[in-house]
Amino acid sequence: MTNNHGAGCNLFSCLQGKVILCVEDEDLILSMYEKRLAIAGAEVLGAIDGEQALNILAEKEVDIVLLDLEMPNMDGVAVLESLSKSEKFSSIPVLILSNSSRVDDYKSIVALKEMGAVEVILKSNISLVALVERISELLALSK
Repeated sequence: MTNNHGAGCNLFSCLQGKVILCVEDEDLILSMYEKRLAIAGAEVLGAIDGEQALNILAEKEVDIVLLDLEMPNMDGVAVLESLSKSEKFSSIPVLILSNSSRVDDYKSIVALKEMGAVEVILKSNISLVALVERISELLALSK
């Protein structure tokens, strides 16, 4: 089943061999991301907050980070700042997926991109299928 838009992403294999870190504090949303990305062939690592995400990154190489902004302990902005300041992590694409008001405001989106986010998406505005396609496109661009 190949889609006919954009990159022609096969939704059952287009993320084959990719390692994706999903940083999301809502269990149900994290579970949905993990299941859909695994169907597309990705190895998915889940973190429920920024501290856990940075610990995972210290031990495992990832191809892309999906990052929520509002989380306990260490929020997404703090994670993004840490990644952008690190020589080891600054080249990893970071896709912000959040329902925070910070992703609905132009100035905030610009600020997040200046901090290193490759894209900022309102969670409620993207389907899981479209998310897989967008991740595939971003990974192709980051090669």
